[in-house]
Amino acid sequence: MPTEILSLLAENWMWVIGATLFALIAYWAVDEGRDADDRVETVERVTDRAENATGGFLSGARALLLGFAGIGVTVAGELLGLATALNELLGGVPYLVGMLLYGGLSFAGVYLDVRPATLGIAFLIVFMTVSMMWIGNRQGRAA
Repeated sequence: MPTEILSLLAENWMWVIGATLFALIAYWAVDEGRDADDRVETVERVTDRAENATGGFLSGARALLLGFAGIGVTVAGELLGLATALNELLGGVPYLVGMLLYGGLSFAGVYLDVRPATLGIAFLIVFMTVSMMWIGNRQGRAA
């Protein structure tokens, strides 16, 4: 019986996390709603409580995301520099340069998957990084 429950929770872990977060926010709303004068004040208090609860996680996630984005930008810049040098060396044939770079990466064991979902995830990472930098600079904090 316990293993069945654990396997059910493992299969539906996103639902478990969502239900836990919903229950936490509902608890905060009831708890703060008792002391607040109106609904606007309740929303403000719950928002402040959520920001305080997730502050450390968000600042750590922001630093990690900015670090990975910095590494990605550095690697991409180096690959573009290599592509530029190869293009000049081969007499301006960008298609051949792209095939050589892709073949070299494949030979090294790096396979690039350029499905739309992969590009969407890359866009979200870039968007979140820029948003965090903008919000941090707007509030006077370092990104």
